[in-house]
Amino acid sequence: MASLTDDPRVVRLDRFFHDVINGRRALSSVRDGRTFIEAICSQKDPATTAYKLLSGPSGLDAIQASMRFDTTPSFLNETSLLLLQYLQSPPLKAINSGLSLSELITAIAEPPFFWDGFMKAFKTGQLNEQASHAFAWLLLELINRPGKSPTTYILVARSPGILDAILTSANGDCRNMGQKIKHTLSLDASDLDKDLDSGPGGRHNNDHANHRNISIMPTADELLSKERPFLRTPDTYLKNADPTRLGIHIDNQFRLLREDMLGEIRDEAQKLQGLRSGYH
Repeated sequence: MASLTDDPRVVRLDRFFHDVINGRRALSSVRDGRTFIEAICSQKDPATTAYKLLSGPSGLDAIQASMRFDTTPSFLNETSLLLLQYLQSPPLKAINSGLSLSELITAIAEPPFFWDGFMKAFKTGQLNEQASHAFAWLLLELINRPGKSPTTYILVARSPGILDAILTSANGDCRNMGQKIKHTLSLDASDLDKDLDSGPGGRHNNDHANHRNISIMPTADELLSKERPFLRTPDTYLKNADPTRLGIHIDNQFRLLREDMLGEIRDEAQKLQGLRSGYH
């Protein structure tokens, strides 16, 4: 059986990718830009690809150029979407404490030729559901870039129509991304450098820092969410003689018991949908 590496187009794309990032070939047209993005997305391992883009003499310049040759809705809904989805690979966020991903998205968004076109298309309803989700993801990542000022992108998130449109999207993943943005905007500037994924709040519309604000019955967006819930291990709070530890313990027990309930609900839902065998 032939492997993917035997596909002549994959071989050509791989050669094109390496020629561009190593400065042996320049991007000079919309077609070149589209081909380069396709070449990036044809690479098997996003982490290795990110390293090559960052270490190659022309990698960042090329990714920047490829995303600003064309900012029409068709490009934003198709080609640029492929790259933004590729960059959402979870391992990329973990590399170098997020700095590597930050460099890549900064090259895409600054100077704001692509970003301005992307934002305009979102505001005017010209993006499809997947591209709207990619816009929300990119906005969140730009706000949370380590070591970079988030002011410009916080103003975007707070501008009329942006966050509301994300939160009311027909796409559940997009709505949950909006909850993350909303949660981030509620934090102090000093908290933005922390690992927000590990704390309470922002995963969906029923994830709150205070357990008293959590509805016992799950929302549709909560059931759609693939994020790990916020749960503490007892050793993180019971070993300290802190007067607040009883309240923290109650909060944690509520979350643990509720997560057990959600597990049963999800299990039954999967059986009803035929995604899991068993009786209900």
